[in-house]
Parts: sequence; C-alpha cells; structure tokens
Amino acid sequence: MLKIVLISGPRGAGKTTYAKKMAKSEPDTYLFCRDTIMIQYFGKNTFDPYTENPFPFLRSVLKETIERCVSISKRKDVTLIVDWFTGYNHQRFKLLDFFKKIAPESETVILLADIGHDECVRRFYEREGKKGGWNPSHDYHLYQETIQDFEKINSEREIYHPWRSFDRVGKVCLDTGFLF
Repeated sequence: MLKIVLISGPRGAGKTTYAKKMAKSEPDTYLFCRDTIMIQYFGKNTFDPYTENPFPFLRSVLKETIERCVSISKRKDVTLIVDWFTGYNHQRFKLLDFFKKIAPESETVILLADIGHDECVRRFYEREGKKGGWNPSHDYHLYQETIQDFEKINSEREIYHPWRSFDRVGKVCLDTGFLF
C-alpha cells in the first residue's frame, strides 16, 4: 500500500524540517521536497510567475517519484511525503487530484501546518533574511484563511464534495510534531 502525505503550510512554517524528521523516523518513507528539486535543477527555489514556469518540470519529477513508490509498494508498504508549498486550496486540490490520477489505490493524507504567526515570520526571516519583497505575514494570513475553507470542505466532503481526492486531513503542530 502506498500512502502519500502532502504537508501544507506557509513559508517558514517548518514543513521541510518536519518532513525530513518524519522521513528519517519512519521505515520505507521517501521524501519529495519541491524546494530541494528546484535548487538542484535551477539553483533557486523562487520564480517570477510572469516569466518563468518550472512547474511542468516539477510535476514530471513528482510523477516519476510517485510511479517509483507505486512500484515499490507492490512489495511492501511505502509512504511518500510531499513537501510542496501550496498557497491556495485550488492548488492543494490540483496536487491531490494529481496524486490520485497517478496512484488511484493510494491513501492520500494532507497535513495542515499549525504554527503561530510570530514564530512563522521569525523562521522565515531566519532562513531567508530580509531580502526580496516577499511578505511572510501576508502568506501566513492567506494560508490561515484557506485552511479554514479546506477544513470545512473536509467536514462536508461526503455530502457536498465526494469527488475530492483525499482520504484524510489532519493538523500537525510543527513545533512539537503533535498530530491532531
């Protein structure tokens, strides 16, 4: 059986740190980190959306990774952790639909990062410095708004959204690793 876990949260929340710890502690767990792939192939992890589009390439690498995990999961249980920033719900749903299209028998789980605003902003600036024009507070508040909608959709999924292609949604406190 293949379980695909999408970790979702604002920039600076600690998704990658949590995903790496999870991958090390769980047997037969693989990690796909969008930022790591972008840096490996492009030398950076941010792009101008008007002039650059790395996402077709990233989706092809993710597709190959999922297909490898599907192959391995025929012999043993496997978990694939996908660390991929998704700012809007439609992006999360598109990614979850992509998982189910490639691996329809997989269990898909989305973990929503639960972290305080000040800690998230502090982590972002600690990692990125104060370079560029990105506002981590805007990102944080956007994420908080969209996950409230996502949780509502999950709670009403059986009635209103049976076509949504995820099996479970949960929250994870990235400071403690506590799942709820």
